[in-house]
Amino acid sequence: MSAPRLRPLNALEELDVLRRAPALLPLLLDKGLCLEDAMALAHNATLLFYAVAAPENARPGSPKAVLEAFSLAEIAALCEEFEEGRA
Repeated sequence: MSAPRLRPLNALEELDVLRRAPALLPLLLDKGLCLEDAMALAHNATLLFYAVAAPENARPGSPKAVLEAFSLAEIAALCEEFEEGRA
């Protein structure tokens, strides 16, 4: 699978990342991640949920789906690319 294109988030999406990311914490903590790692991964998965610039039917359907669709290395690389694009 080729890397998805990323788009900037609007202000409402930026706020929604902060609101929605904590919902992933129980899942990630149950997988054995420490709280700090779980918080970072939850934030990154939620950020990518909004940033993936794909047609609606091809983008992950939820932040949890991002965790299922991408490896940890892919999530990290995509978030790094996203942050570089903001500079």
